[in-house]
Amino acid sequence: MRFASILILIPYFINAQQPERCATVLYNKLAEQKNPALAEKRNAFNRTVEKLMRENKYEGNRSVITIPVVVHVVYRTNLENISDAQIQSQIDVLNEDYGRMNPDTTLTPAPWKPMAANTGIQFCLASRKPNGEWTNGIERKQSLVDTTWQPDNSVKFSSSHGLDSWGSHDYLNIWVCNLVTPFLGFSTFPGGDSLEDGVVIVSRAFGRINFVSPPFDRGRTTTHEVGHWLNLMHVWGEDGGSCLGTDVITDTPNQADFTQGCPSFPVYDNCSPTYPGIMFMNYMDYTYDACMNMYTLEQSARMNLVLNTQRVSILTSSGCLAPNSVDEIDVNRRVTVYPNPDQHEIHFRCTECIGEKIYVSIFDMTGKEIFGMNISSASLSNSIDVSSLDNGIYFLQLRGKNISAASRFILIR
Repeated sequence: MRFASILILIPYFINAQQPERCATVLYNKLAEQKNPALAEKRNAFNRTVEKLMRENKYEGNRSVITIPVVVHVVYRTNLENISDAQIQSQIDVLNEDYGRMNPDTTLTPAPWKPMAANTGIQFCLASRKPNGEWTNGIERKQSLVDTTWQPDNSVKFSSSHGLDSWGSHDYLNIWVCNLVTPFLGFSTFPGGDSLEDGVVIVSRAFGRINFVSPPFDRGRTTTHEVGHWLNLMHVWGEDGGSCLGTDVITDTPNQADFTQGCPSFPVYDNCSPTYPGIMFMNYMDYTYDACMNMYTLEQSARMNLVLNTQRVSILTSSGCLAPNSVDEIDVNRRVTVYPNPDQHEIHFRCTECIGEKIYVSIFDMTGKEIFGMNISSASLSNSIDVSSLDNGIYFLQLRGKNISAASRFILIR
């Protein structure tokens, strides 16, 4: 099948009047048909992942992983040139949804609450370009050629009037543009061409303020597509209702097909005909944004496994750290912050600081100092009240005659 076949498939989806919000399966099938070696590479990796999951050799990440994000806005009209605030609202949604901090967790039905997961994955708009210069994590380009973009790689290259990716080993690349109807987004799976790696989202479904359109107006399209980027499948297994397919996740019930609209719990189908039915509120289904509210524990473990294997380079990225910021003081972590994540008070332990006069600073992700205090004689363990700080990622820096060190910590309430 040639790529032009997308143009044949699109009228089918439109005529069927189905909310085909995700073009990931179509996009990746076409890519694999063009490059059979890519398909085998991904299959081999998936077999390894599934073997590790079955053998319980992977328990998920035990510390928070922060993924640097660069948002490439490719627009034709002023409406499509979405604001920085709208982009930040999408980062906020990702952090809430992946951290199980979303305000609609109360809507998770009781049978599914025990398996609802905080994935330990967070996101930041990049503060550092690949060349080391400062950035706000957003770049923009007005294209006078394309009014809509197909679910292919055109928007990912300046040569086809889009924007080139930043290194996928250090960044999650997200392109925001006007996608062809009826698609809202699509994503690569791990293992493909690094220049094409990332997520594409239609501008009217990116974030939760300003230029967004109900019922896809709460940023869950991006939550869904980033799930694909981290190697999650659709919960219904893409088997056309035969109940033989699988998303290779054992704590999501078998499901015949995608869910439309915003149904009331419980919902049954021929694959899950008894209570509690299907998990239609899972981010990897197709319900409206207002009805999505959870990932499962096993989905979380799979995503963390991918981050510690095929996407492991992202763990050492400095993309979230502003140039000349605290990361350049010391990376040997001679100071330990605990508990981490924390809520109201942090403690830091520094054996080299005992009895020393030190200056303690807290920096936000932009490298701005937002707290500072002198300690005349540090003890082994010291505490700081951080109840006035907002949720987010921060850096604790210590400076003294014999010490210069920094450590990252997270506030989650």
